Formats: sequence, C-alpha cells, structure tokens
Amino acid sequence: MASSVERAVQIMKNSTVHRAALRISLIYAAVAALWVFFSDRLLEALIPELALLTTWQTLKGWSFVIVTTLLIYYLLRQELLRHQKTETALVESQRRLSTLMANLPGMAYRGRNDRDWTMTFVSEGCVALTGYQPEDLIGSKTIAWTQLVHPAERDEIWAQTQRALQVGDPFRLTYRITTVAGQEKWVWEQGQGVYSADGTVQAIEGFIIDITDRVMTQHTLEQRVAERTHELTALREVSHSMISTLDLEPLLLLILDQLKKVIDYSGAAIQMLQNDVLVMQASRRPDPLTAKVKVNYQPARIATIREMLETQQPVFLADVRQDEALVEAYESASGVPLNETFDYIRSWMGVPLIVRGRVVGMLSLAHRQVGYYEEKDAQLAQAFADQAAIAMHNAELHQQAQITAVADERSRIARELHDSVTQAIYSVTLYADATRLALNDGELAIVAENLNELRAMAREAMLDMRLLIFELRPPVLEEEGLVTALQTRLDAVEERSGVGATLQVTGERRLPLALENELYRIAQEALTNVVKHARARQVSISLGFDEAEVCLEIEDDGVGFDTAVDHSGGMGLRGIQERVEKIGGNLLVQSTPGQGTMLRVLVDS
Repeated sequence: MASSVERAVQIMKNSTVHRAALRISLIYAAVAALWVFFSDRLLEALIPELALLTTWQTLKGWSFVIVTTLLIYYLLRQELLRHQKTETALVESQRRLSTLMANLPGMAYRGRNDRDWTMTFVSEGCVALTGYQPEDLIGSKTIAWTQLVHPAERDEIWAQTQRALQVGDPFRLTYRITTVAGQEKWVWEQGQGVYSADGTVQAIEGFIIDITDRVMTQHTLEQRVAERTHELTALREVSHSMISTLDLEPLLLLILDQLKKVIDYSGAAIQMLQNDVLVMQASRRPDPLTAKVKVNYQPARIATIREMLETQQPVFLADVRQDEALVEAYESASGVPLNETFDYIRSWMGVPLIVRGRVVGMLSLAHRQVGYYEEKDAQLAQAFADQAAIAMHNAELHQQAQITAVADERSRIARELHDSVTQAIYSVTLYADATRLALNDGELAIVAENLNELRAMAREAMLDMRLLIFELRPPVLEEEGLVTALQTRLDAVEERSGVGATLQVTGERRLPLALENELYRIAQEALTNVVKHARARQVSISLGFDEAEVCLEIEDDGVGFDTAVDHSGGMGLRGIQERVEKIGGNLLVQSTPGQGTMLRVLVDS
C-alpha cells in the first residue's frame, strides 16, 4: 500500500514542478519581450545623441538584469512557497490515506474485470485477511485472487458480478476463501465497476471483509435451534408415548426406552425412594448379566446422590470411578469389582423424579465414554424426568383406583350374596322344614304348595348365582371387544334364564378400552334388572356406531314402572347414572307400568 501511495505522490510532485517551471518561463519571456521592444524605441525617441544613447542603453541593460533577477527571485519564492504548501498537503493526505487503508476492516482493492480477478491495487488489509502480501496479489504475481475462492463458488460469484456490472449496479457477494495457511474463511465483498465514457468496464473497485465469526455464529445458532426443535419434538412424542399405558411395570420400561431417543446411554435405571433408600424398579442394560443385578442407593452414604435429593437438580460425573461411594454401591450389588461387571459405566448422571415438589425417585444414566454428559444433557434429562414422574404418578393413582374398585366390587358382590342368594337359601331351608312338618301331618296340599315355592326359590338362587359368577369372570374386553362381550353375556345369562335376547349392531368399530368397559357395565346392570325384576319374556340390545357418537339402547317387554316415582335408589339406576356421567354421556329412561322399559345411552366416541 505504501509504495502505491508514494508513487502517486511522486507523480503529483513531478507534475507540480513542471507547471511551476512553465509558468516562470512564460512570465520571463513576456517581460523580456516587452522590455526590449519598448525600452529601445523609448530611448531612441528621447535621446538623439549617440554617445549619450549608448550610455543609457548600458544602464538599460543593467536595469533589465536587476529587474529580471528580482522578478525571477519573487516568482521562484512564490512558487516554492506554493510547492511547500502543496507538498505538506500531499504528505498529510498520504498520512490520512495510509491510516485509512491500515484501519479498514478488510481489504480494499482495484482490479481488472477478468476471470482471474487480476489486482492492480491491494491494501495492506490483505495480509490479515489472506496471509499474502499486497505484491503477491498485484498482477497475480504469486497467486490470482480467484484461486483463493472456494472452487464450488467461483462460477457463481463471477456470474453475479457480471450481472451487476451489465446494469451498472454495485455487487455484494458472500463466499469462502482459503488463506495461505490453508484456513477456510467466509468473506463479504462489495464493489462496483469503473466505466469509460462509452460505458465499457475499465476496472472494478471495492473492499472485502472477514465475516467468518458472524457466519459461524449464525450456523451455531441455527444448529442450536435445530437441536432444540428436535429435543422439543422428541419430548412431545415421548409424552404421547408415556400416556399410552397406565400399568406401572411396563410404563417404567417404556420410560427407559423413550429416554434413549432423547439422550443416549449405555445403561439406565429407575429407582424409587422407599424408607430413605433408592430402590431399583426397572433397568435397561447392555448385557443379560448386569441386567440381573439390582443396584440400590443409600443417599446418606453417597454425597453425590444426597446433593441431588437436597437441591432437586441433576448431578453428573465425568467418570464414576472418581466417586468411591458410588463405586462401592455398584460393587456391593454385584459382589465383584466395577470393571468386571459394569465396565460400561464411565460417565454417570442422576436426575431427580419430582412430584408436587417432592423427590420420589431417581433416573440414572451411564455411558461408556468419559465426560459424555454435559450441562445441556442434564437440562434435557430433567425435562424428560418431569414428564416421566407425572406419568408414573398417574400410573400409581390408576393402580390405587383399580385396587379401590376391586375392593368396592367385592363389597358389592358380598352384599348381593347376602341380600339375594343367602336369603333365598335361608328361605329354602324354612320351606323345607315346613314341608316336612306338613308331610308328617298328612297335609298334602300344603306340601305341594311348599314344593312349588321351593322350586321357585331354588331357580331364583341359581339365577343370582349365575349373575354373580358371570360378574366375577367377565369377558376380556381388550381381546374380544364390546360387541362380543355383550353377546357372550346374553348367551350365558339371559338365554339360560328363559328370556329371549337379541343383539343388533350397526357400524361396528372398536372404542377406547375405558369407554367400552363403562358401556359394558351399564348394559350389564340394565340386563340384571331385566332378569331379576322386569319379569320380561324378551329383551333387545341395539348398539349403533357413527363417526362421532355411539348409542346403546336396551328395551324389554317386562312389567315396567312409573318414571314419575323416584327409583334412583334402586333397580341399579343409580349405578347406571353414575357410569353415564363418568363417561360424559346422556341417559334416557322411558317406562310405563305393564308396557316394558327402554334405556338409551348416547356418548361421544
């Protein structure tokens, strides 16, 4: 850069000297010509004597020398002063230009519009940008600029430049170059053409700056956004998967399987906090031998896990072998050194399972690579663990609800046994004793009447027992479906009880298991009413499916009842109403004494 500026300054200096010399010469020539022309004629006119004229001509000569000397001195002095000012201005301009070029954030250039991008001027910024000196690039002495450009982008930036030059617009380019050290850099270039009077491109000028940090930052940001999007998508899919089951044992294994989709591990386990001990409930390990080893942790003896419980934050170790207490826990469980059984455990992470602000367990992960887990993995693992803890809590609540439901059902069956079968058998005993006494007294009419009652009571007891046995061993809805379960019920109970039963189905399809179960229980209670109380000869079930709703309708030709009278406390209607409300359906009951009953349930599917 300095040599280029100095050459420009030298040219300007030479030009100034030339102009000054030309100007003084012209002034001297004009003064001399006027002096000679006018002085001789003036002397000849004023002094006629020859001797005296010769003396004055001599004086004129010396006056000319003195005047021209003074004139030349004055002119030279003025020119030298002007030249000094010009040179000072040029030096200052040179200094400013040098400072500007040295502080440009990149490389300024001027070059020819050819495929090699041949440079005719390059600023010192090219050293920091490319590692080459300006003289290496000027005239493509060492290397042409286009050779620095990434091969895959040379044709494209040439095409973009030519399109801009054709319409007289500036061009802006982003591309990669390779420095003298082989480093790849991203650069941004802005330039424009220098045109002749006829519009021909004579040169191109512009500057090029290094934007590698900016591009890398953008790429990193885009990568982080992509990773975060992937993580959130994975967490959403995991959340959907974990709510697919409410059975605790398969749920725990499902959680571990889904965890691997989010964070890689060589082995993982779920421990639940029981009496201040983290007891292993499920695990996924790389080999059958370690899969059988149940590792429990005592937080009071392991500072790392105690810290996790107290802070309710994940903890991770670059190498588990740095934690003697944790190593001891593994070795105590397996009975052999850690390297012999759990050689895959190097990097380790423990993540608390938190429900309603209380730690209920831990999700532990291990990886065979030392230092594998980082802070970002801990944050992602905690987000996963929060969803897993909720799913596990829901499964436990479901399990408790099932236990409660079983206990309630057992109590109901016990009441049914006491209220129906036990009382019927007791009545049979009383009638048998009365019949024996009447037979001893010879009262055959009473004997016959009692035997008929005994037969009716025995049949009623058999019916109640059949109903209770069927309730104890209902069809498996998950395998057979609602339609098959209803048909099995009709065949097993109603048909054997002498009640004609029909089932009509339209648009059959499977429903969610919970909904099928509630509809089956509603039908079961309604049919039990038909058999035990309605004294019906015929019952029909209609089950209709469409895209949005399902309709269950049960109709019999029994004795019916007055709907104006409150029957909510008996005949199973209370239980039916509760089940319909549970599934968010609508219940309609129509009945008239002596004309049968119709029950309809409509629910969204």
